Amino acid sequence: MTSRQKMIASGFLLPLAAALIVLVYLPLTRPADSFTSQGTVVARVFQAAHKIGIPPYRMHADRRVTIGARYLVDVRLDNGEIVRGEWPAPTIDQLPSGQRVSVTCERRGFPPFWQKTYIREMTLVRTAGAK
Repeated sequence: MTSRQKMIASGFLLPLAAALIVLVYLPLTRPADSFTSQGTVVARVFQAAHKIGIPPYRMHADRRVTIGARYLVDVRLDNGEIVRGEWPAPTIDQLPSGQRVSVTCERRGFPPFWQKTYIREMTLVRTAGAK
């Protein structure tokens, strides 16, 4: 019997695979519950358009992908939590600091140790006096 067969026979790989599945699946890939909340834009930071490189894969050469100009927007939800999302740069005049927005968020992570809230969708909230 080879050493690999002995490891499999001893039951070493099965618990290791189960632990890896738990550590990857639970925080990152499992379906996350989404929630909708309203909040106020508290900050926005411009990020210029830039290119990122994608490493070569098999026979393909290096590729570069352009990421468009955008603003990173911090939103303080009505419950006091601050979440960060992105907003396209050409339409940023519609989104001044202090603007009310409605956001759809997802929470990802491993709740006892790490958790992050991601904004999936952000829309402006029109006030009664606005056109």
